[in-house]
Amino acid sequence: MINVRYNNTLNLPKTTFPMRGNLSIKEPIRLNKWKQSEIYKKLRQDRKGCKKFILHDGPPYANGHIHIGHAVNKILKDIIIKSKNLEGCDSWYVPGWDCHGLPIELNILKNNNGKFLTSNKIMLYCRKYVEKQIYSQKVDFIRLGILGDWDNAYRTMDFINQAGIIRSLSAIVKKGYVFRGLKPVNWCFQCSSALAESEVDFLEKVSESIDVAFFCIDNYKLVKNFGVNNCIEKPIEVVSWTTTPWSIPANQAIHVLAFCIYVLVDVGVKFILLAEQLVENCLNRYQLNGKIIAKTFGKELEKVRLKHPLHNIDAFYDRITNIYIADYIAIKTGTGIIHASPAYGEDDFIVYSNLQYNENMLKLVKSNGFYIKYLSVFGGQLIWIANSEIINNLNNRIIAKELILHSYMYCWRHKNPLIKMATSQWFVGMDVGKISLRKKALDCLKNVKVYPSSGKTRLYHMISNRPDWCISRQRSWGVPIPFFIKKKGVYCTNV
Repeated sequence: MINVRYNNTLNLPKTTFPMRGNLSIKEPIRLNKWKQSEIYKKLRQDRKGCKKFILHDGPPYANGHIHIGHAVNKILKDIIIKSKNLEGCDSWYVPGWDCHGLPIELNILKNNNGKFLTSNKIMLYCRKYVEKQIYSQKVDFIRLGILGDWDNAYRTMDFINQAGIIRSLSAIVKKGYVFRGLKPVNWCFQCSSALAESEVDFLEKVSESIDVAFFCIDNYKLVKNFGVNNCIEKPIEVVSWTTTPWSIPANQAIHVLAFCIYVLVDVGVKFILLAEQLVENCLNRYQLNGKIIAKTFGKELEKVRLKHPLHNIDAFYDRITNIYIADYIAIKTGTGIIHASPAYGEDDFIVYSNLQYNENMLKLVKSNGFYIKYLSVFGGQLIWIANSEIINNLNNRIIAKELILHSYMYCWRHKNPLIKMATSQWFVGMDVGKISLRKKALDCLKNVKVYPSSGKTRLYHMISNRPDWCISRQRSWGVPIPFFIKKKGVYCTNV
């Protein structure tokens, strides 16, 4: 048998390439070569005087190691920068980091017995933590081959940038756009803080919806407005639909639409009041047969008095709930009648602010999501847990209940459901001043090029519908609002 060495039969090139990559040894050598050769600096010198193309990067968050999302983001941007360089542009890439925020502060509080830390200590620890995170991320970005001015990256926590933020705040204060007020804001129980609109995700949530009957104590006035004076021999109930049973203890009013037609429906042992358009759906849901006996506009129902639906379980709830006119109700689902807890609903709050209801606003939920301890019956309970007990105590006041799947607000960090809660905050008003910020932004948008063009329409609608911007947080790690509060409640700035 002939022993043939087949490698001698192949026409292969002879090279000095090693059999192994030895990346653990060669990568640091290559990275050091890039650094020593100052490629980015040489590119800037070579393209000096050419048409500029500058990518001022939206900063990554300085918290944790980089992941595949960071890699995709940075590599795609690097491809654009390098392609513009090859086109002959003086193509700059300005990297930076977002240094402030709740996740960093929570991490510091968790690892340093936070309840005993002063604000100064929290800020000091946060700053040191962020510096380590930035160094770690920068090393990894450079390893990806991203060319940029890494020695002059910007950081939001640099004092020069913080000063710029405060100067900008001063400018809008002088123009009268900033105010302090009590308003419902997006509130996270895990963060124990207000959240901006950008920090809110809308996810699907299963909620227990209930139809609650408010017992009328102004029968004579009500039926007179309906024009049927002979219908006071049976009880009359005004039915409201809600997906937040936990807000019932804070109920202070019932809202109806002024020019919506409402009807009295005879269901046998009692009359119920509903929006005309929803009668059929409601009766099917209640499994009742009924006959409409009278109609009137919502404006005729104003200030009709009702009993709070929990009036029979404790003296705290034995109070009057009045009907008021509102303009935000959508006659699509429910009953066309809204139960209002002004401290926990933006639209409810607006109506309350205009009318005041002649009462103090009931604020019964603490920042951590638990009812205040001295709340009758439900005190000290987490509101989500208390839902079931509230429903049980409503007893025969509930005409129907079911589970529904709907879109709901969630914290984008903790993935827990949020509520609207009235707290005292600082706001940038979108519709205040001689020329509002909203109008200025929409006027400027006309001269902005957006790719694709459909994005401009989306941006227009986003600005048109944007609520006032809440700029305050109940945290230590951030850029402070440097206002002095006078005893009379008038504020000024020292900027």
